[in-house]
Order: sequence, then C-alpha cells, then structure tokens
Amino acid sequence: MTRTLPKQPTFADWYRAIHGREPFPWQSRLANHVTDNHGWPNLVGIPTGLGKTACVDIAIWALSSQADVPPAQRTAPIRLWWVVNRRLLVDETYKHASRLADMLTKAADGPLARVASRLNHIAGHPHSRPLEVMRLRGETERRRPSTPAQPAVLCSTIPMFGSRILFRGYGTSRSMRPIDAALAYTDSLVIIDEAHLAVHLQNLLNGLKDLDTAEVPILPKGRRSPVVVALTATGDAEASRFDLDSRDHDHPEIQKRLHADKPIRLLELSKATTENKRVDGIVSAAKDLLVNTPPGVTLVFVNRPATAIKTASKLRNNRYLSNSKVIVATGQIRGYETKKVTLNILDRARSGQSTVLERHLIIVTTQTLEVGADIDADYLITEACGVRALTQRLGRLNRIGDRPHAKGVYIHTPPERTGSWPLYGEEPSTVIIRMQAHLDNGVVRLPPARVANVLGPPQDQPDRAPVIAPGILWEWIKTSTPPPGEAPVNPYFAGVDDPERRVSIAWRAYLPKGNEKLWPRIQEEELIDAFVVEADKFLEELDDDQYVLLNSDRITVTSYSEPRSLRPGDTILIRSDAGGLDEDGHWRPDLKDRVRVVDVSVFRAGIPIDKEAIEQIYNGELSGEARTSINKLLRLVEEIDVDYEDIEKECTHLVNSLAVASPPGINKADWENLIDSMRKSLDKRISQNHSALIQPRDEVPRLPLDNHHQRLESIVVSDEQDERSLSNGSIGLAEHGNDTAEWATSICNAIGITKLLSHSVVKAAQLHDIGKSDPRFQRWLDPGHQSTGLLAKSKTPTSRWARDRVAAGWPPGGRHEEISRRIVQAWLHKGNHEFNSQEAELLQHLVVSHHGNGRPLITPILDNSCGEGLAYDIEGIQVSVIPDLSSVDWDQPSRFALLNKLYGSWGLALLETIVRQSDHRASQYGSTLEKK
Repeated sequence: MTRTLPKQPTFADWYRAIHGREPFPWQSRLANHVTDNHGWPNLVGIPTGLGKTACVDIAIWALSSQADVPPAQRTAPIRLWWVVNRRLLVDETYKHASRLADMLTKAADGPLARVASRLNHIAGHPHSRPLEVMRLRGETERRRPSTPAQPAVLCSTIPMFGSRILFRGYGTSRSMRPIDAALAYTDSLVIIDEAHLAVHLQNLLNGLKDLDTAEVPILPKGRRSPVVVALTATGDAEASRFDLDSRDHDHPEIQKRLHADKPIRLLELSKATTENKRVDGIVSAAKDLLVNTPPGVTLVFVNRPATAIKTASKLRNNRYLSNSKVIVATGQIRGYETKKVTLNILDRARSGQSTVLERHLIIVTTQTLEVGADIDADYLITEACGVRALTQRLGRLNRIGDRPHAKGVYIHTPPERTGSWPLYGEEPSTVIIRMQAHLDNGVVRLPPARVANVLGPPQDQPDRAPVIAPGILWEWIKTSTPPPGEAPVNPYFAGVDDPERRVSIAWRAYLPKGNEKLWPRIQEEELIDAFVVEADKFLEELDDDQYVLLNSDRITVTSYSEPRSLRPGDTILIRSDAGGLDEDGHWRPDLKDRVRVVDVSVFRAGIPIDKEAIEQIYNGELSGEARTSINKLLRLVEEIDVDYEDIEKECTHLVNSLAVASPPGINKADWENLIDSMRKSLDKRISQNHSALIQPRDEVPRLPLDNHHQRLESIVVSDEQDERSLSNGSIGLAEHGNDTAEWATSICNAIGITKLLSHSVVKAAQLHDIGKSDPRFQRWLDPGHQSTGLLAKSKTPTSRWARDRVAAGWPPGGRHEEISRRIVQAWLHKGNHEFNSQEAELLQHLVVSHHGNGRPLITPILDNSCGEGLAYDIEGIQVSVIPDLSSVDWDQPSRFALLNKLYGSWGLALLETIVRQSDHRASQYGSTLEKK
C-alpha cells in the first residue's frame, strides 16, 4: 500500500512555524531558487547580521519538497554539512539545528509535522527520526548519521570535515574511516560558512571531483559528490552568486541593519613596537572609550591568544575599569570552561536581547568571535587587521541597529620586525590609508551598506596548498593498512604554510597503564586544541609517565620513552599535575608555576579507585580518613574471595570522607552534586545486589554516578573488534543475516541504488556473518552449549570475553569476515547464481570489509586450531572451506583496486557503509518491519 504524504508547506509557512516571524525577502527567494530546478548557487553573499543561518531551514525544506520524488530522481542531498573555521562557532548552528530537530520530533500538526512526516518517508524505515543533528568539533567526536538514508545536519570544523572526506577522519577509528568518508562526500550539501577562511577546502573539494572517475555511478547525478556553497559577505565575484536585491533593500528591518551607524575612531600607536606596549595601548583605548559611558557590551579584538590573556589581566587591574566584568574567549580554551564562557557571553550579548547591564562587560577575543557569532556589542576595539577581518569584526557592533550610542576604536600599530603584521601580512597598511581617506570629524562611519566602499577589495593571499595526486589518494583509501610515514591530510585543506596545525589535549587524573583501556572515552568538553609545535615543546619538559598518546581506536594508548614529532589530529592525554592550562582553562604551556588541571571526566564517570589518581584530584590535600579508606578499598578489590558487604561499607566511608571538602579548583556546588550522585548510585546498586564499584574491563574501577552505571557497564568497543558479537543478546545467525538484508534493502531503496547493485549489497548483508559458523566461534558465543542453532550474537559478561575466547580455541585477532568471504567464494564457484564476474567480486569485498578490514588486505594471524574443513549451506548448495586464518587472500588487493576503479573511492565506501550500518541497525533493532 502506497503511503500518502502530507502536502509540502510553503517556505513562508515553514519559516514562520520555526521562528514565529516572516522570512526576509532574500530567504524566500533563495528557497524558491533552490527548489525551482536551479539548485544552490556557488556563493551566497548576504551581509552579516541578516540571518544566513536560515540556509539550514532552506536545505531541510528543500529536501522535504522532494519526498514524493522517486529516490533515483531526487536531486536534493540528504545530508547538510555546515562547516566553519572556528571551533567555538560550530555551536551556534548546532544549537539552531538541534532546536529544529526537536521541534520536528514533537510536532503534532501544522507545517512542522508535515515536513517531519515527509523526512521520515525519505529515511525509509520506521526507526528513523525526522532529522539527526550532530556536532563535530573535537578530535574525539565519533558520531555520524545512523544510515546513508537518514536526513541529517552535521555542524563541523574544517579539520573534522576535511580529514573525514580524505579517509583519515580525526577522532575516527581506523575501521570507521570508510563510513565517515562516504557520508562526508556522497549525498552531501556542504555549506562553508565564512568561506573566505576556507579557500583550501573549497579547492580540495573541486580537485576531488576530478579524481572521482567512477565508471559505474552509485547515486543520481548531483548527489554523487558534494554540492558546495560558499557563504560569505566578503567573497569574490562569482558567476553563480546570490545577493540582496531591491526588495531586500526596501525591507525596513534590513534597511535598519544595513545602515546601522558604526562610528570608528582611528588610533595610531607609532611606538607600540612590543606586545606589552600594544597591550598598554589597547587598555588605554578601552579606558578612554568606556569611562563615563552607559554600561554595555564591549568586544576587544586582538590577533593572538597570548595577547588576549595579557590584555584581560591588565583590564581587570586598571583602576578605571576595575568594576567591569572581563571575559576572555579564544580558540585555545578547554571545552569544559568554554561552555561557561559562551553562556556568559550569549546571556548578555546575543543579538536582539535587551539585557540591561549594571556594569560594563568586556569580552577580549581573537578571531574566535570574528565570524558567525550572533553577538551585538555596544562598543568595539580592534587591533590592526585585514579587510575581511575588519568587515567581520564590525559585523558584531550594533548588529541589529538598535544601539544609537554604539562606537569603536581601530588601533593601528607598527608592523613587527618582519615588516608585516601577524596573520594579515602587509594588508593593515592599506586598511589604515583607506579609512583615513574617509575621516569625518575624527571618525570614519562604517555601516554594512558602506563598509565595502570604504575598505575596498581584500588584498589577502592564501598560502600554498598541495594538489592531491591519484597515488596519494590511493594510499589514504587503504584504511586497513596505512603505510608508515604516509602524507598528512592537513595541508590539503589548511595549506602547507599553515602555522596552526593542531593536536588535541585532554587531562586525566589517571592514565591507562600497560594494556589497560581508556575509560571513560574522551569527550569534547575535556579537550583543547594546541599548535603542534607548542605541544611538542611542552611534552619535552614532562616526565615519561605524565603523558600518553591516544591510539586511533580511541581506547588504547601508547606510552613514550621520549617525545616524538606529533601529527595534526593526534590526541594526547596528560596527567593532571603536569599543568598546561591556567585557572580559566586557557592553554598556557609557558606558565612557570604549573596549575593542576581539573579532571572533568569524573563529573560523568565517577571517581577512579586509585590512590595516585585521587591524590591528583585533591592536589595532595587529601584527608587522612580518605587515604585510609582508599587503602582498605584497594586491598579489598585485589582479594580473590572478597566479601562484597565489606566493599560496600568501605565505598560508603570513602564517599563520606570525600564529601568533607571539595578539591582545589572545583566549584563547591559541582562537587556536592557529584558526591550526591555517587551516594544515590551506591544506594541503588546495593539495593539491586550489584557491585558497589564499576569495574570496566582492563581499566581502573570507579565509584559510579547515579543514572550512569548502566551506560558505563556497557563498554563501547570499536566496530573492528569481534567482541561486538558478545554484547547484543542472543541472535541466530540466519535471523541476523535476514534482518541485516532487510535493512540494506530499505536503505538501497531509500537512496536510489540501482537494482543490479542492490542485488550484490543485499546478498552481502545477508551472508556477512556466516564465517561465525566456525565451531570455534560458536563455542566462544555459546560456551555453555545452550543454543540449538548457530548464533550471530550472544550476551556474555565482559569479564568472560577473553577467557571464553581462549577456551573456545578462537585465535586472538582472528577475522570471521575472511571465513565468510571464503564460503561466499566457494558458493560462487558452484555457478548456481545470477552474479556476473564484477558483481561477484563486489559481493566478496562487501562481505570481507564489513568490519572495515580488507582495504586492501586481511592481516593473517597464527592459527593452529582451524581443523580440516568447515561446511556451510547457502540456498541449498553445500560448500566447504578451510578456515585457516594464517593463509592470505592475495586476490583481495587487486579486487579492491578494480572495485575502486568501477565505483569510485567514495562510491565503493558508500556500498560498504550500507552493509555495515545495516549490520549496526539490525543488531540494535532487529528487523526493519514495524511491530504491530
């Protein structure tokens, strides 16, 4: 029975339902342009402050408009990537998209409900949501859309997106890199916000299309490769450019914003030749600007994070401004503290708010708040900069046009010893001359409608970036066996001269030792981004036991005997006592007196039961009673025949002793909430006859938090590990194969995969796990021999995984996928099937790669227990193979090369993604069929 879809609402009705007001003329015009077979323009050149985030609303509405179009004919990409070159500003679009997704999920009627229904139809299965939204800005983010058919908005930094599209996703495990590459490249609309800051990424995307020479297209034209839209008010002229027209200029609200007065005084500091003198000049300008003026929001833009910290310190100590609240916002602040800073700023400075301040709020910032931030300031001070930067900074002053008292100061200082200014080269010398030519009564007026005429065209020149050669791309797509010393991906989207190549750093009180796994997983709130050079130098000053490198699987670590040359995208774990942050969470590797860094993972995972770790948390100021409890608890944990009542008693004593005083540097209320959560968790676990401690496999035990214990006990393992098979409940092998095939059919139909290709994909989904029929694997899944048939999954406590595997005789590192492929190959050789030679090769590859291996090889392992043969029946045909995992399929590399040539690198990755995410969804939900 064909489902009747609700009528698509008009864009105006859709926009009103979201925002409660009418769209601007340009927003409605762009929406109609996109849906009237014109598609997206190359560049949207709308000035700042006029609602460019509405492009998210337009993209979702345009996708919904094609819900009744056959998938093979649909042109609207299913995923929207919103990419911006400022980590903090990813949040702004993410919040808007999350709010939109929540409204769609909850809508019962009206335009929102109609769009939600149409989006669910596009996803093609009953477990979908109208819209998935995720944020990718920290190098450990692992989230992705649940299937290739799921409508989604992904808000990302340039490194997160650029690395994913090149099969080297930062924060992505080795096995998941092909999935992330496929979801970034295919069926994607990529809107690059403030695109003048992402020239290399735009060039990269254009170059990749030239290398994508698939002989057999996977998706309809227009969705095979990214649709790229540059979003910037300072972009160059484009043949396909979208701008304001006469209807916009006649709109009263747009008129008010375009002509919002912004008088800027010029201040030349000819003797400010050192950073300290420049800081003194900025502070003096702030005093002159703000004394005897109504309290308001002041943005102080400087060009370096170190300058921002020094400026803030001197502003706080200035006797004329000591009553002001000073906040520092740079890109080098840890995520945990960033949330507090962002709330402080947006609660007082968001556009359209009429907050009355009792004292001046001074926000000292770098380029971090230069673009994309929806901030409306009363006053502005800025260091010398280029045309584009000044245009963006002015966009935060009197943004809505409701602040007639608004004014600012542009501070021109001499160039540095090199004869140029940091970040902006020689351009500031041109900027000051152009502004001086328009002085009127000591100020130059720079409303948005006039700023381009005054400042003139930008003169900045992007640095160099390499061009990707086919051979380099070929090395990257071989994700299973990346070669040592391979080319880094960062220069291809950030430039070879980019001084800001970064690594991520997190601080923990307890670092994994030996073969221990990291728990809990690193989350974005724990991280800062640091320049590679600075991080390398900082690590050289630490002891060997004070830092480790997080491996690509994100759960194991590598210890150092000496620092190594770091690579962009690496994640470093540093012990809390090593320092590196100041008290406000800013990256300060230069501090002589190192501040102990708070381990914020305890707020979501509990206290690690390790004497050294708790000493770290308390900075050595631990009470004697707490030390006694820890020592008793550690002895109890190590005992073989332990009385769990003793552990429960000692856990309670420890929590009570920790409650006496909060550790240095941790807010008292935050610590009290943590203690309260641990007490509730202890009471709940004891009443349910559970252990009072969480003991993740291969990690230090922890005092758990309330409502978190179930999530902590369910260890998340990488897709590449066979332990996934032991964590999802008992599922029969045939049942799981059929469920996975149902999901694959649903996804293929939803995105418009041809029937010929679908045939191979669905068959691979059905047969992907048949290698688990090996008796050794079955003994591992079912050590008690309780099942009457073959299993694909079983629920086994994590503490028994390793022991049961050894007892079953399954070799460590063995890959059941290779046995699955051999069985499929033997079946194909029998000849009773409809697959041609190319389809047969594809079928084998999709089976062998369903955990991310086989790109291009399955690594052999020592196997002394394989037996003489393994028999299996496919569609009534009996086949037999030797399940010796020490032998190598040397045809797989040439098979992999052939399939990349046929379907393209990202096309083949997409076919793998369909099989693999079908496997994930089948493990999670079972069948796609709705339960009646």
